[in-house]
Amino acid sequence: YIENLWTIYAPYAEPQFLENIRKKSYDCFDHSNFHDYSWQMYIGAVLLSKGFVLIPNKGEGPDIQIQWKDGKNLWIECATTNPGDCAAAAGFPSDGDIYKSHAPRISRITNSLSKKYKIFKEQYEGKFINNEPFIIAINGNYTFTLMPERAIQEAVFERGNDVLVKGPEGKLQGGQYEKK
Repeated sequence: YIENLWTIYAPYAEPQFLENIRKKSYDCFDHSNFHDYSWQMYIGAVLLSKGFVLIPNKGEGPDIQIQWKDGKNLWIECATTNPGDCAAAAGFPSDGDIYKSHAPRISRITNSLSKKYKIFKEQYEGKFINNEPFIIAINGNYTFTLMPERAIQEAVFERGNDVLVKGPEGKLQGGQYEKK
């Protein structure tokens, strides 16, 4: 599967792609650069299969450049996350509070978004990207949350704990959440 993705994405990959994907920079969860670069390769291959026109990466700027509309480009910076500190992210919280187990993991997602946005502002905006769409594509698969969809909701939409509120007749109703 990975070899097939590579045959599709190779003409668009940055010059040092193969060297970078092979680097052994493991953390306590035994992740290497492979996850980061295979995520980029996967996104690129999917976009190509959907008919998007990619511009080959020359080793500068965001990971993926798509020829977009009206002479503009769409840019994608790819990132993966992990649970962070090994001790804090290991196992389940002893008190059974599922929401508490999300805290270090949500921090990793928001941290990744913040870092990539900072790179955009400091290195890409005005140099590579001029009033064009910029997407941060995060793969949180290795963040190991109990409810992956909630992790994204918490990180992006500030979703807090589920709560009950009093309705018009004074009865408790669900379907609400605290804002973080």
